[in-house]
Amino acid sequence: MAKASAEVRYVGKDAGVPTEKMKGQQDDISAQLVALARKGLSVCRLKGGDPLIYGRAGEEMEELATAGVAFEVVPAVTAALAAGADARVPLTFRNVATALRVHTMNSTTIRDEGFDWAQFGAPATTYALYMGLGVLGDASERMRAAGVPGDTPMAVVDRASLPTMQVVAGTLETLPALVRGRTDL
Repeated sequence: MAKASAEVRYVGKDAGVPTEKMKGQQDDISAQLVALARKGLSVCRLKGGDPLIYGRAGEEMEELATAGVAFEVVPAVTAALAAGADARVPLTFRNVATALRVHTMNSTTIRDEGFDWAQFGAPATTYALYMGLGVLGDASERMRAAGVPGDTPMAVVDRASLPTMQVVAGTLETLPALVRGRTDL
């Protein structure tokens, strides 16, 4: 969709990258945005999903503001909402799920000794866990150890809103085994 004369740069990041390397990658992206804007170029930082939900927009906005670069943020549909719609699972439903909470779920969360795993047992609440496939087994164990019932419905939605989307449904107890070892998710 970009003009033929536009320069397109891929600056995506891969899952499982150590935090320090990820920070370096993010710093480089922010520096590129500032440098290109200072050259007088129109710059579009395009992201999948909403840039304000685990999209690192905060870091980029801080860098641009500090550099005095004018910018705008265009909201988009975040993965949790796309996943619910595509899987035909309402994230809120009167008298069933009256709240929605969004969490990052990665190795940093797993290592956090003070993390409140019992919160996932809150009644009438849907949780959308981002970036959690690699730690699903550990997260499930910690939730169950904190008293969350093993029969709590749970699903993995991969590539939400894309034609290749996949949904694997199960429970807190069964889902880790259903996705373990799968290379297509």
